[in-house]
This record gives sequence, C-alpha cells and structure tokens, in this order.
Amino acid sequence: ALLIFILGGAITASRNFENFYNLVKVDEHTSISTRLEIWQVGGHLIKENPLLGIGLGQYQNNYDNRAAEILGKEPYEPTRLHSHNLVLSFWLNSGLLGLISFVWLVILALIQRSKVTDPEDKKMMVAVLGMLTYILLHGLLDVPFWKNDLALLFWLIFGSVFIQSKILSSSR
Repeated sequence: ALLIFILGGAITASRNFENFYNLVKVDEHTSISTRLEIWQVGGHLIKENPLLGIGLGQYQNNYDNRAAEILGKEPYEPTRLHSHNLVLSFWLNSGLLGLISFVWLVILALIQRSKVTDPEDKKMMVAVLGMLTYILLHGLLDVPFWKNDLALLFWLIFGSVFIQSKILSSSR
C-alpha cells in the first residue's frame, strides 16, 4: 500500500510539477514551511522543559511570545494553537511521562491483536487497528488527539480494540 501511495504521488506530482514544487518549498510561506517552524519551536520548548513539558494548553502562549526569538526571524504564522505533531503535543502538554504513557497504551492495543486467534476475527481486528494506525500517522502532521472531536474518535477506535478482543475471546 505504501509503494502504491508513493508511486501515485510521484505520478501525480510529475503531471503537475509546479504545484508539487510549491507544496514542498521551505523558504516561502507554505504548509510545509509553516509546520517546520512550528516543530522547531516545539522542539526548542521540549529542550527547555524535557521532563514536565510546558503544560496543557500552553503551546499557543509560548509560540506567540517566543517563536521569533527561537526562530531568529518572524514566523510565517504569528500565532499557532498547537504543535501539529502528536508526539510533540503529548510531550509538551503532559511531559515525558505523558508521552511514555500514551506510547504504552498504543503498545497495549497492538498486543490485543495477538490475543485473537480465529482468522475471521483477525480480519476485524486488523481493520480496527488500521484505523488506529491511520490516526497515529495523521498525528505526524497534525494533532488528532488534542482536539475534542478527533480525540473522541481516537478513544472510540482505541476502546473498540479492547472491547472486540474481549468479546471475541469470551465467545470461544
């Protein structure tokens, strides 16, 4: 699937190279350059507060007040609500312990797949874990967990992994 995605992206990009080039420019105000700045500020804030992070909801205030100082220039976006990265957001909002706890929860969800033995049941578990994986991959570019609607979706999918595992194992 990843190979098809890469090939499809390459074919699409080659058909309209100018639009693709505009997407990946980092020296102008583009989505990529903005995210690079946001991640750079987030990384700097983590270096300053590696254990405890900066606290819930404090990214915007820190970004607004310190982005120009950290970047050495005025940022493309003068204000940002969050760090546009799930790992950075967890670390900044809840500290290293919060990040480790989240990773542990994801590992527990993956372990649930190994508890399902029936081939038909595994198909359903793979589908649910596929949805969870998509949310985590989406988290590399955005914060699907720290927005109310997306967090609810995450927890519904996450919970269904455990509910499905329990239902499937008790039906045997």
